[in-house]
Amino acid sequence: MSSEVSTREQYVSEPRRRQLADLYQRYRGNTKAVLGSAIVAALVLAALLGPLVISREAATQITVTERFMAPSLAHPMGTDNLGRDIFMRVVLGARTSLYIGVLSVGIALAIGVPLGAIAGYDTGYIDDAIMRVMDILMSYPPLVFALMITAVIGGSLTNALIALGIVYTPSFARVTRSEVVSVVEEDFVEAAQAIGERNSYIVFSEVLPNALAPVIVQATITMAYAILTAAGLSFLGLGVQPPTPAWGLMISGARQYLVRAPWMALFPGIAIAITVLGFNLFGDGLRDVLDPTLKND
Repeated sequence: MSSEVSTREQYVSEPRRRQLADLYQRYRGNTKAVLGSAIVAALVLAALLGPLVISREAATQITVTERFMAPSLAHPMGTDNLGRDIFMRVVLGARTSLYIGVLSVGIALAIGVPLGAIAGYDTGYIDDAIMRVMDILMSYPPLVFALMITAVIGGSLTNALIALGIVYTPSFARVTRSEVVSVVEEDFVEAAQAIGERNSYIVFSEVLPNALAPVIVQATITMAYAILTAAGLSFLGLGVQPPTPAWGLMISGARQYLVRAPWMALFPGIAIAITVLGFNLFGDGLRDVLDPTLKND
């Protein structure tokens, strides 16, 4: 009996191993995925290791005698108008940006995916009601919508996370619904319905796990937009508040010193651009890797 079980497990695990090996080979051959994941990995390392090497006190310490120092060995990215080291603040800002991106996308996933799954499974009045609300929310540009929300509930890091989570909920709801509608037509869903499984069980245990690949790609790309939008909110004073190191806040503080100390805005701007590029490349590459229709490209 045990030999039969082990043989069955071998037959089940072997296709999975082949599938994982195929995905890995496609990942290695996809330049966008490799480059994007390298940039994202560097951001994660900076977010995790930065606070262990650089204290927040050192990054926020005001040294009047070192104001507006140009980039040098002592200060690789120069200092700002208060004598604070820009390199330290850019590194610590990576943690703030990643924190905002992960939590805001997590909020959008937690709300949008269940709504999209329910709408896609029950294509009736419930579907119409959910999707019309999502259409209304999507009619506003993300930054404008986030500004509206933060203007009402107040500007802070927590409120910015809530605003961004609401802003990006419709995109996840629509992507999930689109994929669920196609998965519902599969034979295994009809079989689950035929044996009398509860609709909630079918949606969240049978349908949704088979519709997550596009959602994962959407989450990766949305991380880039969330970080960029959060930087815009901080730039306008409605996101992260001083003295927390944040790239958008640093650029906002550098506006009046662009001629005297352009490096104050240059390096945080480069950090934002590289981060957004990294997540976009990673998301595009991941889509190519996970999309079976591109297997022979």
